[in-house]
Amino acid sequence: MDIIIKIIYRVKVYVYQKLFFNTNVFSINKKYYSEFLLSIKKLRKSNKSTWNLFINEIYRSFLQDDKNSFLRFSIIQKTLHPPIFNTSKKYYEFLIKKKLFKEYLCKIAIESPVGNPIMDPRFKLSSPTLIQHTYHLYKLIVDYGVDFKKIDVIFEFGAGYGSFVRLIKKMGYKKKYIIFDFPFMIALQKMYLKSVFATDNLSDNNILNNILFYSNKNLKNVNVNSNLNNLFVATFSFSETDLKLRKKFEGIIKNFK
Repeated sequence: MDIIIKIIYRVKVYVYQKLFFNTNVFSINKKYYSEFLLSIKKLRKSNKSTWNLFINEIYRSFLQDDKNSFLRFSIIQKTLHPPIFNTSKKYYEFLIKKKLFKEYLCKIAIESPVGNPIMDPRFKLSSPTLIQHTYHLYKLIVDYGVDFKKIDVIFEFGAGYGSFVRLIKKMGYKKKYIIFDFPFMIALQKMYLKSVFATDNLSDNNILNNILFYSNKNLKNVNVNSNLNNLFVATFSFSETDLKLRKKFEGIIKNFK
């Protein structure tokens, strides 16, 4: 029975991808792609740890498949850009009733063609991933009273391929944005963000200067002034992290209000 359900789900995903396929596939800048590929190549190792297997699978996918449609790679869909249509339906049905979404958030929740994302069958200008991020943004603004105009530093713990930071930048946020992630994820984020800022008519040089990237190796260099209005963002990432790393963040999180 479980096998039949999985087959039906995969067929459903395949049909959705075909029906809501983004035909305007964006060609990734050769320089950005070369920088990414070189970074990933240096990080690859021969051991069979979970993360190294993940890195090797991403590396092979970029070499074998169409790099311009990397958000449709099997390994990416399983982890970073899943076709969560049932979940995005719930988020969208919630958001579409809200004035803030109808008058503003829907305008910045429009997908970029970079990576050829899977488009949502209901909000056809967006993807399930971006709809989920828009829902989180709505919650931050409405339920937690976050005024992004007054936020001095945003720290995102685990930024995926960079979708949420793009959403925040589309709001016009220009202050410091810190991303903590694995080195290979940072390489992917840099390639994606440079590309989307170009398609969004935003200056990649100016905006990337305000984005700081940290991994476990240079975590001790993170400097956040506790006297400022700082926002720490982590959706599922922090709960999925081992206790040892969470312990390291106890001192950092104290600087966020």
